[in-house]
Amino acid sequence: MPVAFSLFSLAILFDLIFLGPKSLFLAFTALYGNMDNQLFIAVPLFVLMACLLEFSGIASDLYETMHKWMGSLRGGLAMGTTVICALIDAMSGMGATATITMGVLALPEMLKRKYDKSLAIGCIPCGGALGPLIPPSIIMIILGGLTGLSVGKLFIGGFIPGLLITFFFCIYISIRCLINQNLGPPLPLEERGTWLERIISLKGVILSILLVFLILGGIYSGAFTPTEAGGIGAMGTFLIVLLRGKLSWNTLTKALYSSMRINAMVIWLLVGGTAYAALLNSLGIASKLASFLIGLPFSNLGVVCIMMFITFLMGCFVDGASILMIATPVFFPVVNTLGIDPLWFGVIYTMAMVVGYVTPPFGMNLFYMKGLVPEGVTMKDIWSSVTPYMLLMLLGLLICTLFPILVTWLPSLMK
Repeated sequence: MPVAFSLFSLAILFDLIFLGPKSLFLAFTALYGNMDNQLFIAVPLFVLMACLLEFSGIASDLYETMHKWMGSLRGGLAMGTTVICALIDAMSGMGATATITMGVLALPEMLKRKYDKSLAIGCIPCGGALGPLIPPSIIMIILGGLTGLSVGKLFIGGFIPGLLITFFFCIYISIRCLINQNLGPPLPLEERGTWLERIISLKGVILSILLVFLILGGIYSGAFTPTEAGGIGAMGTFLIVLLRGKLSWNTLTKALYSSMRINAMVIWLLVGGTAYAALLNSLGIASKLASFLIGLPFSNLGVVCIMMFITFLMGCFVDGASILMIATPVFFPVVNTLGIDPLWFGVIYTMAMVVGYVTPPFGMNLFYMKGLVPEGVTMKDIWSSVTPYMLLMLLGLLICTLFPILVTWLPSLMK
């Protein structure tokens, strides 16, 4: 059963049992308050941006550029795939777009060129999972709307952690291929392309990179809000698709239909999550759970680590948006009571959710990947392939937990 409907039906049922019919007004008031939040207008705009990207073929241009520039390196296709996943993440804000796109484009190319199966398969779902962390992020927009945190500062706070984990992935691939060249052999000379061909191929990525910098730069400088950035991003992606001759009626209808379905899912999660949060508050459950966590004989860092572990454990069974709705009403009162920097916690909380996209048994990106791998590759093979990358994601989370400046430095410079 969809998590949104589970949360909503349980909230209504327990409202009626414990508080009576009049309590339904509490749920409705909380729900209306969230639906009236203009910040959430950014969600359908960034979702539309991601769907236009997915169906327009822009990703194939990005991959072609990477193929020419990095194919001559040992493990170059895997490293380039990771970088392109990060770039697509920065254009979509979702964990699935890069996984599905690179699974279709990059995986067959790597396997055809005798790349190690584990190395090739693992980098795609883990690189794609960074979508909710690398700005703009749908998860961060919802988190900001639920907690009152600045979405712009959350976006910029996730920038360095996202780059750090991407760097870890590339270093890991490079080291493994230096030790054993057969894991990721470079492309033959005739497939590497001339310098002229490489430079010409850049035309496929320049507009996309400029759009990413326009969105992030505008938010960072204060030129526009995250909601306005969503509109600029959606319009910018539409113009890129149009200028590159990729716009067709079929592309547009597919993008709009997919966008509508994703937006409906997000809105229903907000409905269910808001009703659930109202129940926790009205029954005092959230405050009791918060008091329990605050009363544990640990330092603030210890309590944060416990919350990160709970988030990681939940990621093994439900998706990031569902974790957000279930855990946020409990975690953030603890954060505020203990005087923990909520911006820093919001970013590492998102990082812990991101790991959940690739944790067995129910990591969403693992199932996307299963639908793309060749026949004979089992779910167990995918689990073992993502394990080294998942450990690197946890390493990035640990570093950002121990050194908060990596998260807070850029947001502190914002206007």
